[in-house]
Amino acid sequence: MVRPPTQAQLRAAGKRVVILSNYAGRAEVQRRRLRGIGIDPYHVDGVVTSGEIAHRYLSRYQDKLGCRVLWIAWPKLEQRGLSDYFSELEDYKLVKDVAEADFLLVSGVGTLYAGTDAAKGMRFEKDGDPVPFEPMFRAAIHASKPMVCANPDHKVVRPGGWRAHLPGALAEHFERLGGRVIYFGKPYTSAFEEVRRIFDDLSAGGRICHIGDSLHHDVGGATTAGFDAAFVVRTGIHAKDLPKEPNFEDIFQLCRKQKTPVPAAVVPRFTW
Repeated sequence: MVRPPTQAQLRAAGKRVVILSNYAGRAEVQRRRLRGIGIDPYHVDGVVTSGEIAHRYLSRYQDKLGCRVLWIAWPKLEQRGLSDYFSELEDYKLVKDVAEADFLLVSGVGTLYAGTDAAKGMRFEKDGDPVPFEPMFRAAIHASKPMVCANPDHKVVRPGGWRAHLPGALAEHFERLGGRVIYFGKPYTSAFEEVRRIFDDLSAGGRICHIGDSLHHDVGGATTAGFDAAFVVRTGIHAKDLPKEPNFEDIFQLCRKQKTPVPAAVVPRFTW
């Protein structure tokens, strides 16, 4: 969460702000949800989501992918902002059997056959066990059906401190079994280039600092794309991997362990 005073100070200092999120829904939906996560949309110049980039891909490449989708998502799609995801993808059809599908779309990990009357709850978010998905995955791989991953995150810290397993981890298992995955979002350069285009349109200059708490998705992705990266250490997925007051050696060793670049800056929290 970005605290309101921080947002106002950035605006007062003339800084442009773009939110880059591995949210599996549309960018406009994420903009409407910003207040709920403590961000004032007034101080945001643009929103880029992995789900928006994936949606654009689906709209352009139906001939390549096919139109029958086996969707892995979340229960209560409306609460997640996903209930209208296919409203502008009218030619796509959600199916409830891998044999009928042309490809798999992973937007969440809580529901198999999402959007159909065969929707089935899954426990992967809490237990991280991909085995219940394996029969369906193996059938898809045997038939050379790809997976589109609209959220490459592996884990996130939920309220209460527990670590939830996310779509990126499920997609990675699909790859380990021999499947092909098409990823959208951080750490992939296409997501950061989308941000760069927004800044270019705003004539904001080329000095961009990406701020995030994941060494792989934020620091690694930003550095590869040519952005500076500020690593948030007190909150997020690496908070328990570091001492309360980490020094440079602590950061360096964690980056070495995670096989990521060293960030340009380290901040306890994203506050002014």
